[in-house]
Amino acid sequence: MDYVQPYIGMLESCLNLEPGFIDLENISFLEDADYVYLLGNCFCSKDIDGIKKFSTSRLWFTYRKNFPAIGGTGPSSDQGWGCMLRCGQMLLAQSLTTLHLGRTWNWERGCKDQVYRRLLRMFQDKRTSLYSIHQIGQMGVAEGKPLGEWFGPNTIAQVLKKLVVYDDFSKLAVHVALDNILISSDVRVMATTKPPMSTLTSVGEENAATSESNDPVWRPLLIIIPLRLGLTVINNCYLPAIQEFFKLPQCAGIIGGRPNHAVYFFGNVGNKLIYLDPHVCQESINLEQEDPATSIEIVEDQQVACDIISDSDESPTTSTNKKNDDSADDSLVHTRSQSSEESYALSSTSSASGSKSVDDEFDDSSFHCPYLLHMDFTTLDPSLALAFICICEEDYNDLVVRLKPVLSSSNPPLFEILEERPKGWPKFVPYVVDGNALNDTLKEFDDFGDPTFDSDDNFEILE
Repeated sequence: MDYVQPYIGMLESCLNLEPGFIDLENISFLEDADYVYLLGNCFCSKDIDGIKKFSTSRLWFTYRKNFPAIGGTGPSSDQGWGCMLRCGQMLLAQSLTTLHLGRTWNWERGCKDQVYRRLLRMFQDKRTSLYSIHQIGQMGVAEGKPLGEWFGPNTIAQVLKKLVVYDDFSKLAVHVALDNILISSDVRVMATTKPPMSTLTSVGEENAATSESNDPVWRPLLIIIPLRLGLTVINNCYLPAIQEFFKLPQCAGIIGGRPNHAVYFFGNVGNKLIYLDPHVCQESINLEQEDPATSIEIVEDQQVACDIISDSDESPTTSTNKKNDDSADDSLVHTRSQSSEESYALSSTSSASGSKSVDDEFDDSSFHCPYLLHMDFTTLDPSLALAFICICEEDYNDLVVRLKPVLSSSNPPLFEILEERPKGWPKFVPYVVDGNALNDTLKEFDDFGDPTFDSDDNFEILE
C-alpha cells in the first residue's frame, strides 16, 4: 500500500472514479480466464504477484508539463495532443528493453542497472534525448504534421522508423508493413541495409565493412503493421487472432485505443486487452541531475543526431485544431462510470526501507504505472498497429512459422505474409535519401487513424 499511495495522490485530479475503482482487492477481471498473456509471457490468472511485477516493469510514458519548450518557442506540455506520441514511445521502449535487457526483464524500485537508466534517459522530455517528445514532435513538423495535430498509428510508425536511424547504441531498424501485407524479402532488405546517415560514423563504418565482405549483418528489427480491422467499429472475428498475437514471444504490443484516445496494449485476458494509458499529466523530470557523468556521455552520443533532426524546426507551429476528445482534461480514463472498463491498482512488490543514498534519488517511479487497466475488445477503434521485435534473423524466421496459426485463427486473417513482392509491384526501397538527411515522406500512405480521413469508400463492411 505504501508504494501505491503516492500514485493515488498524483492521479486524484485526473481520474473519474466510480465506487470501488481503487479497490486494491478487485481482481475479478483476471478470473475470466485461466491464463493471462503479456507480451508473449504466460501467467496463471492466480499468479497476481507475477502479473503485478511484470506489468509494473513496463515503461510508462504519459503527458508531461513544464518541460523545455519544443523548438524553443513551442509548447512546454503535450497535454491534450501527445497521446499517440507517448504510445509510440512506450512501444519503442518495450522493444529496446527486449533488445538490451531481455524479454523477461523486471524492474525493481531503485534499479541501478546502467543500461536501463541509459534507455530511460533517451526518452526524457528534452531536445538532447533522441526519443523525446521534442524529437518525435519535430520529426512530424518536418513532414507537415504541426505540433498539436493528431498522429495516427501509421504516422507514428513512420516517425519511429526515421528516428531509430540516429541511434548508434541500439542499431535498431524499423520496418513498416503497409497494405496489410508483410513481405519477407522486404524485411530482409530492411534488416540488412545500412542506415543512410554518414554522420553516424560507427554505424557507417560497420556496414561499410560488411558490404565489402558481402556478408550483411542482420540488425535487430521492429516490425510495425498498421491495420484497419473494420470500418467504424472493430470486427469481432479478429478477437481470436489478437488473443493468439499476445502469446507470441516476438510480440511488442499494439498501438490503438478508442477514437482519438490512444493507448498501448501489452496483453490480454479473455476478451479484455490490458494496456498502459498516457492520459495523465505529470511534472517533467530530469533524470540526469543525480548522475552527471552518464548525462554527459549520453548527450555527446546524441547531440549530432538531435542537431540534424531539429535543425530545420527551430520554431515549430502549434496546430490550433487539437483533435483529441480528451484535450479538455487529462483524465486517465474518460467517464468510467459509463463504460465497462475496470482497473486494478498494483500494490507494492517491495517496500522502501533504510536511509536514502545519492544513487537512490534516481526517481524513475513515475515511469512505471501501478495500475492494471483493461478494455473490452469490442470497444476498440478499428485503426491500430501490431508490432513485433525480432532480435536476429532466426528470430524472424521463427516468427513467420508461429504466425501461420495466428493468421488462420480469424477469417479474414489480420494480414497476409508473402515471401516476395507480387509481380508488377515497384522495388522495395528501405530509405530514400537526400544528402545527409532522410527524405522518405509520411505522405506515401493514407493514415486511417486520422479522424479527418474519410475511408467509407475504401473498405467493405465485414459481417
